[in-house]
Amino acid sequence: MRGILGKLKLMVPNEEAEDIHSIDYERLMKLGFRTFLFDYDNTLAPWRVIDVEERTMELFEDLLKKGMKVAVVTNAPSSRARKIKERFGKRVPIFGRMGKPSIRKFKRVFMELNTLPRECVIIGDLLFTDIIVGNKLGMYTILVLPTKGSGFLKKSMRAIIQMTYFVVFYTIGWIFRLTYLLSPNEWYYRVEEIDFTKFKNCGVKLLVFDYDNTLAKWREKRLGESKLELLKKLRDMNFKIVILSNGPSSRFEYMRDEYDWIEFVHRARKPLPFKLRKILDRYELKNSETVLIGDQLMTDIMAGNLCGIYTVKVEPIDKNEFIGTKFLRILERFFMLFIQDKPQMGRISGIH
Repeated sequence: MRGILGKLKLMVPNEEAEDIHSIDYERLMKLGFRTFLFDYDNTLAPWRVIDVEERTMELFEDLLKKGMKVAVVTNAPSSRARKIKERFGKRVPIFGRMGKPSIRKFKRVFMELNTLPRECVIIGDLLFTDIIVGNKLGMYTILVLPTKGSGFLKKSMRAIIQMTYFVVFYTIGWIFRLTYLLSPNEWYYRVEEIDFTKFKNCGVKLLVFDYDNTLAKWREKRLGESKLELLKKLRDMNFKIVILSNGPSSRFEYMRDEYDWIEFVHRARKPLPFKLRKILDRYELKNSETVLIGDQLMTDIMAGNLCGIYTVKVEPIDKNEFIGTKFLRILERFFMLFIQDKPQMGRISGIH
């Protein structure tokens, strides 16, 4: 059974995007990825089209200026991407006739770029070629919608590719998507163990904490001394701090005035992401500048992942919990069998 699930999982991307320009490259760079591999047909340009949009060229230029490695890996002949070669020369290597999803020719790609698969993001429009080969090799995989082309044939190909994705996603794909949403980037026993200095060095500005059983026992209306000292230390490190709780407003009535440097948000209805998104909009911060920390996979971690922010799971402080939470813990134990390993800030790039 696990073997079958493993094969099916190869078709599921780590994330999806409208196109290459809607991808949060800054977040990926903070996670330590240093090499971006792009498919060509229907990813960088419509099928069999030689010309590439100027904004795509500018995207490549921007990634290169930031020290990233960029390459094109296509099943088409390398001449298809000649406009990119004319513009960038050897700075953006073109690898043609790759035979994806075969992994055989990727050894040459990694050698020439002097990179490792775990440092790479592969971006393409096809589940059965780009995503499968990326997952086979342990790369981070991003599926984009096929670029819009003119003519009946190109429009038909786009529709077929989209239909294929929806069939996969709404049959087997949703299972893996759910486990991905329940998977945190990092695990710790207590919040005191978290490496906040690493987050600071990676450009994180906002820390969003769950309250019950993350910072205090369930229904506790005061922060303990150790947790309060930690939050003060984080404040002194210039982090903005928000406590986002599904609990009632009364939980924080004694703390709002006393700790005016902490924002308290109640009735958050996690895992629904709406109040978390409002927080990001209010602070005018990018997803890559925010970390969410909580003790529940089914509420805290899922809410953070739905918003596309970095998530950290800690163990609950106490076993005394709301009855609904106890039920969710049972579900957590089941989904723990399928939890996925996700990229971590600094793990690849060595930032500490």
